Amino acid sequence: MAQPNVKAPLGVDVDIWLGFSETTLGGSAAGVVYDGASLTTAQMQAIAATVGAPATCFVHAVMPDRIEVRFFSTLTEYGMCGHGTIAVLTALIDAGRIECGSEPRTIDLVTPTSQASTTIHERVDGRPEVMLALEPAPFQSTSISADELAAALGTSPNVFQTIPIEESPSDFVHLLVPTTGLDALSSMVPDFEALGTLCQAHGVHTVAAYSPVAGDAANTIRVRDFCPATGTNEAPATGTTNRAVSGHLVRHKLCGLGGDGTST
Repeated sequence: MAQPNVKAPLGVDVDIWLGFSETTLGGSAAGVVYDGASLTTAQMQAIAATVGAPATCFVHAVMPDRIEVRFFSTLTEYGMCGHGTIAVLTALIDAGRIECGSEPRTIDLVTPTSQASTTIHERVDGRPEVMLALEPAPFQSTSISADELAAALGTSPNVFQTIPIEESPSDFVHLLVPTTGLDALSSMVPDFEALGTLCQAHGVHTVAAYSPVAGDAANTIRVRDFCPATGTNEAPATGTTNRAVSGHLVRHKLCGLGGDGTST
């Protein structure tokens, strides 16, 4: 969903798009700059800080089957960004820079440190659909204790499940925090400064607290994604975090797989 554009430093126009939203409300904002190749790293970081969105995306090259882009938060550069990917491809389709038809089309999305496969096609309502394929998430133990994490999240260690709190290192290092239910999740009132300091001390980028049970809906997971270490206290919607959460659910048998090895 497109929003009014922003005039950033150096006179750069930034289009704002809302990923994971069909309306002007909700979703996660991402800025898109179509001529990122003309900017230095310092200039891109300054523009992203001014835009203030969870991600600002700088397009460097557009080819028929390959797009080169750099993603920045208000504080740092990302190796990959899920909602930023949706924003970039949708914006390029909207601008006529890439073609999107009823037949699925694969385009490689390349950043300076990562690469992913995307698929685009035009839905029956005429709008583009963007899918991002990522490798399965790896997991490792964390050095953050339950007590110090609970203190930073403004909660009690009792709200954490017996399932291990683990890290998932990929383009981001996600900390996966399974909780006992929706009440435990919604009652968290983080001290974002303390949480950001804790994350930076342990090399963690996001803290994904989740509830494996959300009402009576099967396979519905509620997530709160805290990202003060990268400049966004709490992300309203995320992409790459979903990979880590989904993998954690399967790893600890909180989500079953169908006969085809997938689950929705």
